[in-house]
Amino acid sequence: ALPLWVVGYVINAGWYWLHIPAEYPVRASIDLAVLMEQSWRFCSLGVVMQTLAVFLVLRHVTAAGPFYRRVVRPLSEASYGMYLMHMFVLLAVFPWFDALCTPLHSLLTAVVIFVVTALLAVAVRRVPRVGKYVMGMVALLLMPATATAQDDAAALADSAMTCIERNELPEAEALLKQAIEADPAHLRNCFLLTNLGTVQRRQHRLEDAVESYTLALARQPLSVPILMSRAVTYLELGDDERAYTDLGNVLDCDAGHRDALLLRAHLAMQRHRYDVARADYSRLLSADLDDEQAQFGLAILNQKTGRLQEATDQLTRLVEAHPENPDYLQARADVYLDRSMADMALLDLDGAIELSPADPYLCVARAETLLAMGHRRDARAALDHAVALGIPRPQLQELYRQTGR
Repeated sequence: ALPLWVVGYVINAGWYWLHIPAEYPVRASIDLAVLMEQSWRFCSLGVVMQTLAVFLVLRHVTAAGPFYRRVVRPLSEASYGMYLMHMFVLLAVFPWFDALCTPLHSLLTAVVIFVVTALLAVAVRRVPRVGKYVMGMVALLLMPATATAQDDAAALADSAMTCIERNELPEAEALLKQAIEADPAHLRNCFLLTNLGTVQRRQHRLEDAVESYTLALARQPLSVPILMSRAVTYLELGDDERAYTDLGNVLDCDAGHRDALLLRAHLAMQRHRYDVARADYSRLLSADLDDEQAQFGLAILNQKTGRLQEATDQLTRLVEAHPENPDYLQARADVYLDRSMADMALLDLDGAIELSPADPYLCVARAETLLAMGHRRDARAALDHAVALGIPRPQLQELYRQTGR
């Protein structure tokens, strides 16, 4: 029995181990989970070998006494009823422990299901005459209805995905809601609620999207993709405080999540939490020294905190590495102005305008620089050019006043 059990275990665990992705948390389709579980399907070789090993051992087990009579034997006699009802209990129990880590979640779920089904099955079996038949009859009656509901929900969900692919968003939203209502307890609903939130967000119904993401998180509180989706939606709503909290929760689950680090660093700078922003940018650059967005963000942070020489050096490296990007020239010009180097700032702004001649705000920045240099006439010309490119003149009234007009 022991060699059978060991070989069966190696087959089951080995297949699972070989298909575990290198990244964690795992970001993949449900097809990967299905593939990973192939080795412990009911009739798979590993399961058959381990089951046979257990039965070979149990054939040699003899027992007597009160524990055997009062616990082991009643549970053994009720085990088929426990098997028939365990899926119904699982659907109700599974969400209870979503906030826990996976091993503890699995252990507690299994224990609770075993205890609940055992108590129910043993109690039903003690009903005189018909007790031992009730579990099978109830399961047979419920299973078709349950299967039909699940099939209907799956069909609705598939239709919703098709509508999303076709960009038929109102139809997709209606189908997703119907799929959730058709089988409210199904584990799939977390995925459906997430898609519902995304569909609502694409329709610019941001409050509804937040509600859907929140319902999904009630089932999987530590889901990184859902937390990120809700954080971005909060940002679009202008609720930076809640977005900042969600991004922190993402980083608690995945400390190296790039998008979360970039967004939190940006929000931290806006909230004057410069130590947090610096730590996030440093973590990004420790993972990838060539991360362009992290380099740019750190340069802006150094400007805000008065480390102007560092900011200049960092922006110079970005300008040299990406000479086609006018944003880096404009940012360096801003730092040069902070350093009272208006002539250098003007050179950078002229270079940025050459790269992006249709950007009116570069003309405004050039006008401000010329005013700092005392060149009022040239500043007026730059403002006139900005107006010609589309900025309403009343928005520039204060700058025009400084030019003497």
